[in-house]
Amino acid sequence: MKQAVILLAISGLLAGCVNTGSGLKPGYCYKQSYKTYNTEEAITWTSASDTTVEVFPKRITFPVYPAQAIIKGIEGKSKVQYEITTTGRTDNIKVLSSSSPAFGKSLARSVSCWEFQPVAKPVTMQQDYEWVLE
Repeated sequence: MKQAVILLAISGLLAGCVNTGSGLKPGYCYKQSYKTYNTEEAITWTSASDTTVEVFPKRITFPVYPAQAIIKGIEGKSKVQYEITTTGRTDNIKVLSSSSPAFGKSLARSVSCWEFQPVAKPVTMQQDYEWVLE
């Protein structure tokens, strides 16, 4: 019982993005779990086709470390692919690899909350993430 209460408390504190049940689209992205960027700060990322792309992030949410993984002391890696749409939202998010399904799901939910400055045409990107307990 005590472990369940701790798990719920950790889940509530670390929540990043709520899944509405319609795929990975966020219902609400919590303000305490993101970084906003000055729109003049471009970030150069490598797209899924290995070309360099300059994108201007507006909001990047941080993935939530799965509570069960924290309790069990599990670390790992995950990788997702996503598309930045012409409106700057993310779409078509797919988990490409993950050492744990929970890590992949959390990273995908986080990416679903990301926002960028609009782009001229959709760009497919990939994001690696390493889960490390500190």
